[in-house]
Amino acid sequence: QAAVNVSTNQTTTQNFNLTSVAVYNFDWTSEPLSIPDRDTVYTELEVNDNYAINSVALQIQNLTHSYIGDVSIWLESPWGERVLISERNGGSGDNMINCQVDDFAGQSIVNGSAPFTNHYLPEESFSAYTGDPSRGTWKLVLYDAANQDQGTLVDWALRLTGVEIPEGYVQGQV
Repeated sequence: QAAVNVSTNQTTTQNFNLTSVAVYNFDWTSEPLSIPDRDTVYTELEVNDNYAINSVALQIQNLTHSYIGDVSIWLESPWGERVLISERNGGSGDNMINCQVDDFAGQSIVNGSAPFTNHYLPEESFSAYTGDPSRGTWKLVLYDAANQDQGTLVDWALRLTGVEIPEGYVQGQV
């Protein structure tokens, strides 16, 4: 395949075949989760569909905290692989509202500021999950590292792209 570079205000006669990619949405639906001082808590999201993962997006739709810089967040796959999303970023600012984290953002969450209401790169890449099966229990792990300010996780969602793994297919060595 030949590469074609097209810059702003430049035209090409090259034909392209574009393929749409299905996005599979999984929403956490439970009671809001309290995030106590100096404690680790987690939520579980069951994914019953089985896809070989191409990409991951984490949406933190509503995490309230009066000092978001106290909080560290990880996403843990059903296989126990943890990816660091944010480690004590945002300083004394408040909250994450409609915050999306994925490997396609233009800005790292490290360089973001609270309230986090935008699109960010995680501290560690979600590429650790590429090719892994999606089925199983995913965990969002939260740690509040300081006293005085507590928070609540109200809702979050996982967005995956990938190729369906047929039932009965065995991945890896048997």
